[in-house]
Amino acid sequence: MSTRWALALGAAALLPRLAVAQPATDGRRAPAPRGMAIDERLAEDAGLAVGSRVRLGSEPGAPTDSAVVTAILAR
Repeated sequence: MSTRWALALGAAALLPRLAVAQPATDGRRAPAPRGMAIDERLAEDAGLAVGSRVRLGSEPGAPTDSAVVTAILAR
C-alpha cells in the first residue's frame, strides 16, 4: 500500500477526532493547516467535502497533523 493511501485511510479512521485550529497563546494566529486532495470514493465513504478538516497520522495514537480537504479527484 502506498504512503498516500495509508494517509488517506488513516484520515478516514480519525474522522471522529476532527480538530479546529486554535489561536496561539501569545496572540499570534495559529498556522493554517495544509491542504490535501482526496479520491472521490474516500470522500463518499468518509462523508468528506471540500473544506472538511481532518487530522492525519500514521497510526492511532501517533502524533497528527491538520489538513483541509481542498479538492476531490475523480477517477
